[in-house]
Order: sequence, then structure tokens, then C-alpha cells
Amino acid sequence: MGHQRLGKMPAYRLLPEIIRYIVDGGIPTEAVADQITEFGREALKFALKDDVFIEALWLLIRLPQASAAKDASRALAEIGINGAKPASVSDLLFQYDSAVERVQRRIHQGNTDLGEIARRAGLSALAEGMQSNLPSLWSPGADDVRASLASLRGTEKFAALAQSFYANFVERVIHYYVCVVR
Repeated sequence: MGHQRLGKMPAYRLLPEIIRYIVDGGIPTEAVADQITEFGREALKFALKDDVFIEALWLLIRLPQASAAKDASRALAEIGINGAKPASVSDLLFQYDSAVERVQRRIHQGNTDLGEIARRAGLSALAEGMQSNLPSLWSPGADDVRASLASLRGTEKFAALAQSFYANFVERVIHYYVCVVR
């Protein structure tokens, strides 16, 4: 990320205080947590104008559903994921990354660094969500990978996936601003 595609950063009154807390360290207060939450909402409002952000989020929502379909290969192909069964978590993450990157390359106008941040947040959330559902005593096979991905469509696991995406996204956006401000 060259920190160039966002253009002029939107003015945000709470950002200096959040950055000061992150740089100085200390015990988080309720006020700082509220400021970070509000900052996250503002970042999401801005990101909703970015097609790459929307694609990264859309794929994160659709992947578990497609993986659970009777014809998972076809369902995955319909959302832009290679029709072959992903043989490993790495393979699936590569396919997710490639699908989002295709949108980045196809649509140049309106792309921001928030799309790239969302792509990375999606990869992290997906990897974290799937790893917790895989067997730990042996190497997972393609069926294990598919079952792990499909299990993320359940209410609690999808909520955890969404929360992980949001937390990763907000953390990365704040880090982005810290890097630009320094």
C-alpha cells in the first residue's frame, strides 16, 4: 500500500486522541473504546463507496453458503472461486485473494486503500475462522477444508467471522492512519 489512493484523509476529530493512546500505550478507557468504535463506523461509511471493499465482504458472506451447497464446486464457481475443491486452507485463501484482486484490476475508478485493507482483513478473518474448525491431529484434506468453510455459515460462527473481519478492518485502518500521520 502506497497510502496514495485515499486522497486527502477525511478530517476526524477523535483520531489524534486515538493515535496518541496507541503510540503512548496505557490502559484503555471506555472513552477510547467509544472513540475507536465511532472511528470504525466512519471508516465503514467511507468504505461502502469502494467496490473492492464490497467484493471482499460479499465473498466473505457467500463463501460459507457456497461451500455448504449440494454442488459446492458449481456454487463456488458462480461466485468467482475456482470450481475445483480447495485442497487446503492456503488454496482457499489464495482463491479468495485472487477473486478480490480481479475486481481491483477490473475496476480502477473509485478504488481506495480501504479495499486493500478489507481484502487483508477478509483473509485474516477467513483463516482464523477456518483454522478453529479443522482437525488438529492430522493434515486436513479437501473435505475437511470444505466442511470447515461450510460450518462458518452457522449463526454463532458467522457472527464470529463478521466480528473478526470488522476488528481486523478497524485495526488496519487505524494502523494505516498512524503510518500516514507519522
